[in-house]
Amino acid sequence: MDPEANIAGDRKPRLDIAIGLAFFVLYAFTLCPTIYSGDAAELATAGSTFGIAHPPGYALYSLVANIWCRLLFFGDVAWRLNLMSAASAASALVFMMAFFRRAGLSPLPAFIAVAGLGFGLPFWSQALISEVYAFDLLLAALALWAAAFARDEPRHIYRALFFIGLWCVHRNVNLLYAPTAFIIVYPALKKQLRGVKPLLKGLAVLLLPTLFWLYLPIASSADPMLDTGDPETWSRFVDLLAARIYRFYLFRGDFSEQLILIAKDIPREIGLLLLLTPLGFFALWRGQRPLFWAFAYLLAANLFFAGNYHVPDYAVFVLPGLLALTVGIAAGVNRLPRFAQVALLFPLFALAVFNFGEARRTDQTLARDFAHDLLSPLAPQALLMSHVDTVSFSLWYAQYVEGERSDVLTVSKGRAVDWHQAQARRLRPDLKIPLYDGKNAASHWPALLAARNASSTPIYLTANLRGYFFPPDAT
Repeated sequence: MDPEANIAGDRKPRLDIAIGLAFFVLYAFTLCPTIYSGDAAELATAGSTFGIAHPPGYALYSLVANIWCRLLFFGDVAWRLNLMSAASAASALVFMMAFFRRAGLSPLPAFIAVAGLGFGLPFWSQALISEVYAFDLLLAALALWAAAFARDEPRHIYRALFFIGLWCVHRNVNLLYAPTAFIIVYPALKKQLRGVKPLLKGLAVLLLPTLFWLYLPIASSADPMLDTGDPETWSRFVDLLAARIYRFYLFRGDFSEQLILIAKDIPREIGLLLLLTPLGFFALWRGQRPLFWAFAYLLAANLFFAGNYHVPDYAVFVLPGLLALTVGIAAGVNRLPRFAQVALLFPLFALAVFNFGEARRTDQTLARDFAHDLLSPLAPQALLMSHVDTVSFSLWYAQYVEGERSDVLTVSKGRAVDWHQAQARRLRPDLKIPLYDGKNAASHWPALLAARNASSTPIYLTANLRGYFFPPDAT
């Protein structure tokens, strides 16, 4: 790929936009109509009530989602935020197209690589639900695009630094991946930002997006229904941003076994195009060494993190690595003769058809139906104790967003900590809610809560469901 080629084409982004619109239509056609399983219901609640989601709080996502919900004022609230994910994913593909053309690719290799990403199962599935990953990939694509264009003027460099800052502010793990964009922008930084004053200005621009973190204490001060972590004090604010409770999942399993699981999934995610990545990275090594190092680093850093972070939904944590593989695919396709590039459209089409059925979410309403079916028969002013957060999220969405059985207090055993206990007191001052910070709070606090209110309040306990529940046809 020639970094100086096809610059004029960058002034005509109509093809990029057309491709993005086509994928947006596809994603909208396969969109989930309401909340999905996992954290989607919690993020839909935070993203529509100015609440706070699980660590690191997702301040930028929540603020943008709340604005989006009010601008798109019709339809199911969760559906609106699902549509935001579709728009984010399609926009990420637009900026990746622009990035590839800036790097000198002709439209067909760029399209094949971008479409391979867009038709991939993890990317496609995250474009259909109210989750943070499609939005995260949009910020990553913006940062890469801006870094690739930061060559001519200082203002272009400041734009790149701002988008890199946004990417890092969204999720703290992106601090691990941000060197990818810095490697790309470094030649421009070295050339344009000479002297102390320009460097300080660049640092200020890079840190400017951290102001979005103020959303967390400001939103918490308004006592929203969903106020994870209650980050009104400095210690709670830092705990939420640092996501300390999730460090438990780091380095607690077998790295090689996790990598084997990841490797088994990758063919479904990219298809036969994966075979072109060695050729692509070799081409980058020969022709564009900075891009090689940038995306080799991104792939290695992502595999290191995903291989050492042992959670059930590990597939979504591989998305930055898939972005790196997409760059390798683009460079590989670009080295093929024209007839071979055209021939790759057939396996690309096969990938889309193969993943369509599993990615489609149009009939998946189990999470919403579960919450409504559980809440509707409860006695008035009841107390409902949920075993796990992901079940609680669906209940809270039904209560806080849709107004279903707002008289019922739903508490989560997984959140038996001081701030959750205090919030329960605020929501139901009529109940005798203890404050307990001793050992085994997840079992002791619910027991104390039940003992103090059993004689005066109907108490229910959800079945001990696993943390993620899915429709019968899902895997």
